[in-house]
This record gives sequence, C-alpha cells and structure tokens, in this order.
Amino acid sequence: MKYASGAILGLGIVVGGGTALAAVTLPVEVELRQSLLVLALFLPWLLLQDYWRIAAFSRDHGELAAVNDGVWAVAQFAAFGALQIADAFAAPTAVGAWGLGGLAGCLVGYVQFRLRPSLSRETAHWARESFRLGGWFGLSRSVQLASGQLVFIILGAIAGLDSVGGLRSIQALFGPLMTLLRAVDISAFPAFVRTSGNGSPQAVSAHSILLAALGAFYGSILILGGADVVSAIYGPSFATYANLITAVAVAHVASTAGALSEVIL
Repeated sequence: MKYASGAILGLGIVVGGGTALAAVTLPVEVELRQSLLVLALFLPWLLLQDYWRIAAFSRDHGELAAVNDGVWAVAQFAAFGALQIADAFAAPTAVGAWGLGGLAGCLVGYVQFRLRPSLSRETAHWARESFRLGGWFGLSRSVQLASGQLVFIILGAIAGLDSVGGLRSIQALFGPLMTLLRAVDISAFPAFVRTSGNGSPQAVSAHSILLAALGAFYGSILILGGADVVSAIYGPSFATYANLITAVAVAHVASTAGALSEVIL
C-alpha cells in the first residue's frame, strides 16, 4: 500500500509540475494563471486524499472513508466561510479552499492508515508492473472525463454560454442520484474484487441492476415534471431547457448500465 500511495503522490507531483508550467507559459488571463498555480500546489494532496478514500473501501472500511471525506468537507467549507467573511472570494482563493480541504483529508489519511507513501525505486517498479492493467483503467477514465468537458466546450462555441448554463442546470437536477451512484462507483469495484474470490459476484450485479432501475425511476419523475420542476427550482427563465431532461436521464441510465457491464465482465 505504501507503494500505491507513493505512486499516486508522485503522479500528483508530476501533473502538478506540468500544470504550473502551463500556467506560466501559456497566454492566459491573470486570474486563470493564478488559479492553475494554486491547483498545482495542492494537486498531489488532492490525489492522495482521493486514494485514501478508495483504499478504505478496498479494505472494507467504509467508515474510514466517511471520516476522511467528512474532514475534507468541514475543512473546505470552513475555508469558504473564511473567504466569505473576509470578502476575498475569487477563483484562485476558491481553488485554494478546495485544496485545503483535500490537504486536511490527506493528513487524516496518514493517521488512519499509519503509513507514509514511499517515493522510491520500488515504487517506480510497482507502478510499471501495475500500469499493464491500471493504465487501461486510467486511460478509460481520462477519456470519459475529457469527453464530458469537451461537450461543454463545443456547446459553448456553437450555442453560447447561456446554453452551457442551461445544460448544467438540468444536469444539477440529477445531483442526488449522481451522489448515490458516485458512492457506489467508489465501493462497487473493491466489493467485486472481494466477492469474486469466493465465486459470488452476483450480489454486486444485483445492486448495479437496482441502481440502473433507480436511475430510470428518478429520471422518469423529472421527465413527467418537466418545465414545472425546472421553473420551481430555477425560475421561469430556465423552463425552455426542460426538454433536455430526457436526454440527460437517458445518458445517466446508459452510464449506469455501462458500469454494470464492467462489473459483470
């Protein structure tokens, strides 16, 4: 585990360094440059905090993950509150508040697991060996995340920022569902690894099917509510974007079905 955490920390240092280099060399606005530099500073700790959470689930200690995320949330919101009181809310300081939350969770992870990440030759060897399988998972996840952001870039270029805001507002309606699916996404794969050795992954598959059905039910409620739901939450000016609910609901159900296929395979 010290090699895995060391590899994550090393990755954060490398990516953080690349982010800082991009910030000082690319012709971007001052506020964006400052935000990227702050992100580069905290990126190793944000990645390591995320690793502690996944490691807790893989060891069947979800309570450790809950405590770690709780510390992250409390520290983050405390930092946001301080910024609000000091009237210092801006993009770079907001990124810093997020980073401070990750740093707090990262430090708690050290205490929870009682180990220090190893940045050594053994870690580099472990990373090379693990890349044969883990590299494909990482590539798949990176493509998935990048494609999601690419949609907003293309939409903004074609239809304008108002359309991007409208789509994001509809996606936010699915926030409660996505919170649940995200929690299961973090815990389902470690659970499968534990159960597959005993020849009983059926329980994981059953839970995935249940989540897909829940996504369809939740989406159906929003589809039936349509413009009334959107207007009640965001105001009448957003009602025109209610026709996007069906597309977003189908996308979420398809995403859950994709996760199900991974578990079954």
